[in-house]
Amino acid sequence: MSKSAYVGRLPQGVSKQELEDHFKTFGRVVEVRLMSNFGFVEFETVDDVEAACRGLDGKDFMGERLIVERARDSSRRRDAYDPMGRPPPRGPPRGRGVRVSVVGINQSTSWQDLKDFGRQGCENVMYADIDHYTGNGVIEFPSMADAEDAIRRLSGSEIQGVPVKLELQAVRSILRRG
Repeated sequence: MSKSAYVGRLPQGVSKQELEDHFKTFGRVVEVRLMSNFGFVEFETVDDVEAACRGLDGKDFMGERLIVERARDSSRRRDAYDPMGRPPPRGPPRGRGVRVSVVGINQSTSWQDLKDFGRQGCENVMYADIDHYTGNGVIEFPSMADAEDAIRRLSGSEIQGVPVKLELQAVRSILRRG
């Protein structure tokens, strides 16, 4: 089980130290990783992360109502590689949902970071991928309403301290499916 908590809706400009100080009442904090307006806090024990999730989810922190939930176990990703060393598929085949382009992504951003970023706008992220050569990414949502909601919520946001632009991709494929 993961010893990390996902922390969403972080206030802009929050420091690692401020976040650690806020969480340390629930146990020894091993590591704090900040993205833009979300991050991860790793504890020494599973009990500590569970206590932090119960105690801080939905609570106010520096003017923002935090989302605090247990992070997914990262060992699933490492163990999922096939015998040839290829990573697991990142979602359903392309073209099954509504795509949002994300422009201006930092080179160090992973597709997992992008997918987590997308979930801040709408929990229903089907797929995410990044072209590090162009610095652009794509997040796929199951419906137009989900995609538009994510764009509205994430507009003007940053990923790993870098501002990104979100745009709805052409709806040609949606219209073909009727």
